[in-house]
Amino acid sequence: MGSEHTSVIKLAMARASALGLRVFQNVVGNGWTGKLESSWPDSKAGRCVEISNANFQPFGLLVPSQDRDKVTKNAHGEKQKKKFGGGLDLIGWECMRIMPADVPPEGLRVAVFVAIDAKTESYDTMSPDQRHFAHQLIKAGGKAYIARRNGEADAELIPVKVEE
Repeated sequence: MGSEHTSVIKLAMARASALGLRVFQNVVGNGWTGKLESSWPDSKAGRCVEISNANFQPFGLLVPSQDRDKVTKNAHGEKQKKKFGGGLDLIGWECMRIMPADVPPEGLRVAVFVAIDAKTESYDTMSPDQRHFAHQLIKAGGKAYIARRNGEADAELIPVKVEE
């Protein structure tokens, strides 16, 4: 995947926008976090690093892998079963008005885009960009929440209000 893939993503974003969809690039992957202990050049593998307190961190909108039997190697070359599959390249929503004639007699299930922002005591307010995103999502029919700790083992979800 290189510039051709990026080109298709950009074209798809432009086309989706022209059709009235609101989409965002969903960059997904895996990474390692921890403290860099040492680094050395390796002619076969490129630059090698040693990380202490290493933690595997998936990022982006990932889904559980359907191929649980596939074995991959982690950063240390150890075998591990695949835990996550890929997400889609673009995510977002389409604002639709559902009219009574659109609903079959048995009812209609629709997927509603939901966004949740976790807040702690030290970071207890949304940034202007987060608030703007939440407001745009709500205006388009989605739902946005703020999650706050409620005791040691629970959290409460507080709906984000749109200020007119």
